Amino acid sequence: MQRLRVNAPAVVHQTIDSETVIINLERGIYYSLDRVGVDVWAGIDAGMDREGVLALVRRRWSGDPDRLRDGVLGLIEEMKTEVLIVEDAQDAGPGDAAGAGGPPEAAAGPFEPPILRKYTDLHDLLLLDPIHQVDEAGWPERGPDGSGGPR
Repeated sequence: MQRLRVNAPAVVHQTIDSETVIINLERGIYYSLDRVGVDVWAGIDAGMDREGVLALVRRRWSGDPDRLRDGVLGLIEEMKTEVLIVEDAQDAGPGDAAGAGGPPEAAAGPFEPPILRKYTDLHDLLLLDPIHQVDEAGWPERGPDGSGGPR
């Protein structure tokens, strides 16, 4: 099965505490994920395929397996539609696909279908912002002195 990956460099993201903020620089739209969505994004950012992401979420969240599968796969398809993620030409390796070989983690709580929140209120500003001048190091990147300032 093919790996999923973040559509970089057009898409940048940052997870802080229990929320992931995602910005599509080409479309000028930003998004947020919380709870289950943060785990889905983490699996995709790690290069997992759909089954690997499902295994990760199953280890962390409790609930009906069919509802969990539908929620996770629905979110993945929505993120593909929004061009936040793409399928990589490289197949996932055996360790990437399942991610289930590790010990079970403590349940984070009952599963609720993840929601991709979409914000267009800063569309024009994001398209004008010099943040588009992002290199391979990504965003946000600290300055040489460790500050958030320019490199």
